[in-house]
Amino acid sequence: MTAPVPPASSPRTRRSAGRALAGLVGELLMIGGAFAIGFVVWQMWWTDFQGERDQLEALADLRGGAIAAAAAPDAVAPPQDGAAPTDDFAGDFAQGDPIAVLHVPVFGREDGTDWQRGVYEGVSWADVLNTLGVGHYPDTQMPGEPGNFGVAAHRTTYGKPFANIDWLVEGDPIVVESERYWYVYEVSDVQILLPWETEALAPVPGDRTWQEKPSASIVTLTSCHPKTFSTHRYVVHGELQYWALKSEGVPAELAGLAPQEAA
Repeated sequence: MTAPVPPASSPRTRRSAGRALAGLVGELLMIGGAFAIGFVVWQMWWTDFQGERDQLEALADLRGGAIAAAAAPDAVAPPQDGAAPTDDFAGDFAQGDPIAVLHVPVFGREDGTDWQRGVYEGVSWADVLNTLGVGHYPDTQMPGEPGNFGVAAHRTTYGKPFANIDWLVEGDPIVVESERYWYVYEVSDVQILLPWETEALAPVPGDRTWQEKPSASIVTLTSCHPKTFSTHRYVVHGELQYWALKSEGVPAELAGLAPQEAA
């Protein structure tokens, strides 16, 4: 007795199965697309909103503690001669500790505000750059010291403090504020480098040996470049022009600028 032969599927049955499979694949692609769009919205918008709020709240905390605002904001502090004092940076700093406040007038030029962010020790994304904003490279010098005070911040997402780093040109001021002093730098050079060209952060920028003895005091701002692909690093160097006492007012470069909203 021969075994029964199962009936062959009809073309209509095969077409129905094919349509069902295509529909399932389509639904999965739509779900994946929705997740992708949601991730982009979260990455590009929500992290910016949350990041900026976190950074300004951290700045407000800093103003209420380690680095209070200038006592006489309407007076212009006269430039001081001689070597810049650096005693505000005595001792060791752990990751996330406040170092200084960074002012970049060019970043606030659209609304006439004194753009500023706290600078914190370390460049960890999770602990510093994503939440506090601007980080200090631990292997670089402190403000006012001979050598290179190097800082980093995001150019996109997480509040993007350095979104407009490409606005800076030679001659623009960069001001660093500590507990008692102002350090006024002037942009001297702009570079686009590969990520491994770390000599931009050497005590003498460009020294690949990191052994040259510095004579000038430099500030270096770094961020990703270009904004979309981040294959390189955008680097801005500034050289110290003078220092001033906070007890005597604010530098001329910040005079007349509206205070930035703290949060």
